[in-house]
Amino acid sequence: MQYVRKVGASALVVAAAFAVAFAVLISSSDKVEAGLSTLDPADAATPEDTIHLGDTIKLELVFGTDGKFFRVDPDSPVEGIFKHSGRSDVECEPDLRAQPNADPAVTKRDNPCDVGADPTDDTTDGMLTLEFTVTKVTYHSTDGADIDVMLQRRESSAAEWTDVTTTDVTVYASGTVATTDARYYAHAHAVSASPGSTVTVTFETGANGGHTRAGTRYRISTDSVGKATFDSNSATSIVCDDVTGDTTGKCDTDKAGDRIGLRIAIAEDSPRGEIFVQRFSRTINSDGEVEIVVDDEIAITVAGAATQAATLKASAANASIAATGGSTTINVELIGSDGSASAGRGVTLIASGVGTFSDDDCGATDGTQFCKVNTDAQGKAAIGYTGARSSGTATITVTAGGLSKQVTITLHGGADSIAAEMYEGTIQKGGEANYVVVTVLDKTGQPIEGASPTVKSTTGPVVENDRDVDLNPAGTANDIPACGDDPDGISSTTGLGANKNGQCVIELMAPKTSETGEHTITVQLARTGKTPLTAEATVEVVDKPASLVVTAPESVEPLSETAITVTVYDENGNLAGKNTVSARKIDGDGAIDKADVVTKNGVATFKYFAPSSGSVIVRFEVANTAANERIAITIAAAEADEPEPEPVVEAPSLTPAPAGALTLSNFSGGTVDELAAALASCESGAGAYAAVGGSWLTYLPGAPAPVNAAFAAHFADGIPAGQGLVILNCGG
Repeated sequence: MQYVRKVGASALVVAAAFAVAFAVLISSSDKVEAGLSTLDPADAATPEDTIHLGDTIKLELVFGTDGKFFRVDPDSPVEGIFKHSGRSDVECEPDLRAQPNADPAVTKRDNPCDVGADPTDDTTDGMLTLEFTVTKVTYHSTDGADIDVMLQRRESSAAEWTDVTTTDVTVYASGTVATTDARYYAHAHAVSASPGSTVTVTFETGANGGHTRAGTRYRISTDSVGKATFDSNSATSIVCDDVTGDTTGKCDTDKAGDRIGLRIAIAEDSPRGEIFVQRFSRTINSDGEVEIVVDDEIAITVAGAATQAATLKASAANASIAATGGSTTINVELIGSDGSASAGRGVTLIASGVGTFSDDDCGATDGTQFCKVNTDAQGKAAIGYTGARSSGTATITVTAGGLSKQVTITLHGGADSIAAEMYEGTIQKGGEANYVVVTVLDKTGQPIEGASPTVKSTTGPVVENDRDVDLNPAGTANDIPACGDDPDGISSTTGLGANKNGQCVIELMAPKTSETGEHTITVQLARTGKTPLTAEATVEVVDKPASLVVTAPESVEPLSETAITVTVYDENGNLAGKNTVSARKIDGDGAIDKADVVTKNGVATFKYFAPSSGSVIVRFEVANTAANERIAITIAAAEADEPEPEPVVEAPSLTPAPAGALTLSNFSGGTVDELAAALASCESGAGAYAAVGGSWLTYLPGAPAPVNAAFAAHFADGIPAGQGLVILNCGG
């Protein structure tokens, strides 16, 4: 197998080291930039102009005796044609229509190839200006890098070509010509990446790249030091066609045509070093061997070690959008294990349900919406999502670096229903505000985020407050925003109207002059071309607090936790409005969890933490009112544990069965000495006999030891309970 690697661009430059360098910048943009300033020939390495492929530039030379024939050096990385000849070579001398009259022998010449002459000028500066159109760049370089135009000239068609020196030229852009189908051919020859990231490399095709056939082969070279795969197939080789237009689901990410963009996924564990992405062909030579020829290559340099992603954040800017015309942004942030931004990392998003991704980096395969992007320098990425005319729910699964998060977006239709209810059932005259909680849904029950209902009317003196504020405006999880704008900046939420649950609140007040009793609040939501939606809520207007009732046990267990509820009433026995109940410990031990609690529907709840013993007296009150009450709680004494009764141990005993002078008995069990004690209750001369192994063993209390030796030896460990004995002279 033959392996051929293409000679690098640097070798081309070295080979033409003595050729003139018309330094220009080649850009990938199709835009023609007119009116660019003249480049300084003495500073050709750092030009300030940008030349686009297809632009016509002007090459200005000092005309001398060493030739009027000019051509593009065969080793020049920039190719093109001279406008005058339509070829890559041209014959031209300075235009002498304004020849000085000092030498009448010199013939005035009209040379239109020299576009720099001024017919009104009667002097000549000896300069020759040629128009040159850039048609191709074969030197693979970074977009916007310095690229040299190399020229040669000779005196006659039979003479040798010589290099034009760098001191002879000045280059500037005319900005007059740009071919709409020309594409930038000089691509990123060296790309930097980090482990775990995804980068795109671009190969030229068609007229610029020379590859018009379908199914061009690409591979990750086996001599690469870093590790990577093609993102579209997770393999190290791929056959990819050039795509023009929609690249959804295609391996080619370049929409413009004449180029193939390939996404390369750098492995998380890739070592530092280069990864060679190659375009190659396979042929069979005359010997029947497979020959692989690499005709183009892009090097990716993997620098640095990957910072392991530790935290993935994902959220939608608006969690509820209109199914038709609505849009939101999915914001993703990836943070490394060291707390730094995880930049350049690949992020994959897959959506299920209604709606569609709206970014160019997204597409669909087999009905599944997907998107692949990289995090920026701050470790962040933002992807658009839009409605697709159908209401419902979309679930977006975000994965990166082994981490996963889900984002849910609700897509709603037009408002179809509205509901209203009071946050609390009462509102106190001259007291704190209450809220109407409004919910807006579409016909499928999906919430309408951003809806802004208003108060249509109220009965009695209950009035809408002149400001729009949130309910729970501290950014808590159950925060409900104001239905309208918040000119005072009190609202904690951004945006206007209902939240993602379709809810918002309208603040109401009851002046001191209000009449007590039930009042009705009607809210409405305007709809374009349709009848407004309306809903009603009722609220009880009550007087200030007059009494309260404390509900608590008289006795609690030691070290227990007990709930104490305080219910506040007005003078008519109605639940009072929103008030603050204070708890003050007068005497005793233990602790109350909070000193002050705001009532909800007239009720405040406290917790009492009891000590191991004792009692407590607590006073509850609503400041500046007659509502107060004192309670006492006793901590019950712990009952002492009764000890377990000691077991009664009975003395060993004999249970005789009378049989004359001889008595058959069962011994309750015990030692030989305990048997002797049992026999002591018998008459004088009592004895015990045990049948063991066909012999009788004798035990006579008080007898010499040898008499009882056999019995004592056999029952050395004690006589078992129920042992049958023959007793002499006991109970007969």
